Amino acid sequence: MLPNKTMVVALLCAILIALVVSPPYVSAIDGIPHQHFSEFFANTSTPVNQSVFASLVNDTPDSVVYPQTYQVLDDPYFMIVGDYENEINVSMEEAVNASMQFLTRYLPSNLTTGLRVAEAQENNYWPGAPQIIADYWPRWAMTLISESIDAAVYVNALSGKVTRVALFLDSSDLTMIASNAEGISLTTDQAEEAAKDFLVLHGYTLLPNAVYAGILSLPAVGKNHYTLALHESVDGVSVPFGDIFFEIEASTGIITQFEYRWIDIEHIPIESILTSEEAKLASLANFDDPNEGAAISADLFLGMLGYDPDVSEFELRLIYDVTVITTASYAYFVDAHTGEILMTSVYFGSGFDIIYSPYARMGLVFGVAILVSAVGFRIVSWKLRARSN
Repeated sequence: MLPNKTMVVALLCAILIALVVSPPYVSAIDGIPHQHFSEFFANTSTPVNQSVFASLVNDTPDSVVYPQTYQVLDDPYFMIVGDYENEINVSMEEAVNASMQFLTRYLPSNLTTGLRVAEAQENNYWPGAPQIIADYWPRWAMTLISESIDAAVYVNALSGKVTRVALFLDSSDLTMIASNAEGISLTTDQAEEAAKDFLVLHGYTLLPNAVYAGILSLPAVGKNHYTLALHESVDGVSVPFGDIFFEIEASTGIITQFEYRWIDIEHIPIESILTSEEAKLASLANFDDPNEGAAISADLFLGMLGYDPDVSEFELRLIYDVTVITTASYAYFVDAHTGEILMTSVYFGSGFDIIYSPYARMGLVFGVAILVSAVGFRIVSWKLRARSN
C-alpha cells in the first residue's frame, strides 16, 4: 500500500503546484507572467451604454460632476491644470439641507427619526460638525446622526449635490428591515437594479465615457454586501479622477456606501506620447543591468501623484503605470511624454500580488508542497502503524 499512498501524495503535490503556479502564467513573456491574480479573475469592463445603467446616460454632465473650468496646456505637452477653490458657492446651510434630504429620501423613516447634524463637541464622529474641505475636490463634510444611524455625508461645494455617503447602521435595525423584506438576499441582478434605482431616485445621470466595472465583490462571511463600480475612460485612457462606487447591503438593498467623484473631461490627445514598450524600457533603464528585470505591463492613465489635503490646485498628466519584477515587484510611474520616472515604489498589492515575483512565488510553492508532503507522509505512517497493530 505504501507505494500507492506515496503516489497519491505526490499527485496531490503536483496538483497543488499546478493550481498555484499555472493561472498567472496563462500569458507569459519569456516565461514571466504579466497578469496579477486579481487581473486574472477580474470582471471585464462594459461601456455604460451597454450596461444596466444605459438609460441614465446623458451628454450633459450631472451637477455633481466637477466642471471644465480648468486649463488645458499644450506647451510643452498636454496637461490639465485646475483649481476649484474660488468657485465654492454653497453655504453650510444649503449643504446640511441637501444632506438631510438625501438620507430621508431613501432610508426607511424609522431610521431617520430625529436625524440631526453632529455638533463640534461630539468628537467621536468624523467628519463631525459641518466643515469645508477645500482640496482638489471642494466639498462640505458632516456627520448626520439618529438613534439608529450615523452617516458621513459629503456635498459638492460648487453645486450642492451629494457626492459621497458612508452609512453606518445598527445590526438590529438591519435585521428588522430584512425581516420586513422576508430576509432574502439580493441576486447580482437585483443588486445592479438597486444601484440603478438609487441613482434614479436622487436624479443622477452618467456621462457616455463611463465604463461599468461590474460587481467587484459578493456577499461573504462577515461581509454581507455587494460592491459595484463605474469609472471614467476618455479616448481609451483611464481617469482615476472619475469613479462611482456602491456598497449594497445584500439582505435589504440599502446603499451603505456611495461615491460619485467625477471631473468632466471630453478629450485626451495621445498621438504624441511614448508607446507602452518605450515606457517599459524607460523603467528598465534605471537598473544597472536592464536584463535583471522584466517590465510586464504598462497601463496608461490621466492622473496625478500623491495627495495633499491642504492644496486645492491639481495637475493631471498622462502617466504610465509600469510593473517591473526582479526578485520583487515594483511600480514605476513614467511620464508618458518625456519618459521621466515620476515615482517608484515596491509593489505590494492585495491577495496574491504580494507574491507576484516568480522567485517568491516558487519559494512559496515549494514550501507548501513540502508541508503537504510531510502531512501526507504522517497520515500514511499512522495508517500503516494502525494496520500493523
